[in-house]
Amino acid sequence: QAPHLDCAGVCLTACLLLTAELSFPKPSISLSPSRRVTPGGAVTIRCRDRHQNATFLLYKDGNPNALQDAEPAGNVVEFPISNVSWGDAGSYSCGYSIKSDLPVWSHPSDSVELVVAGEGPGSASPLPAPPPARSSGGLCADGTFSARLCPEPWDSAEGTPSL
Repeated sequence: QAPHLDCAGVCLTACLLLTAELSFPKPSISLSPSRRVTPGGAVTIRCRDRHQNATFLLYKDGNPNALQDAEPAGNVVEFPISNVSWGDAGSYSCGYSIKSDLPVWSHPSDSVELVVAGEGPGSASPLPAPPPARSSGGLCADGTFSARLCPEPWDSAEGTPSL
């Protein structure tokens, strides 16, 4: 029985090595019309490879769970994002698999960064900057931390802020 087990081990090792070597080159990824989009705008993420008959997966921010999948007619797939919001900002990548008996995936594409910036349609005008004021670095006299300015100590005898 020992020779039979050795042969099975060699076959299993050969199969694993063969499977590990079967991967496809990474696809290319791009953003159109630009990587910088205003809220409410639209952008298309395009993934391209050199193979026909592939299934593409789109990933965001390194999350292993795909956001979307698509099957292109040729070798380019488009993932459109309409009405872009702040939550769409991030790093996107894609991968693909060729339809075959062995489910083998490509290496992931390089990442592209979608930047959501500026004002979108219907945005209110930004408020003017507040006048400079004294800040206590976020720590108030009462020991609480606040993003607001702390009230200045008041000199009740003088009726003025004490500095």
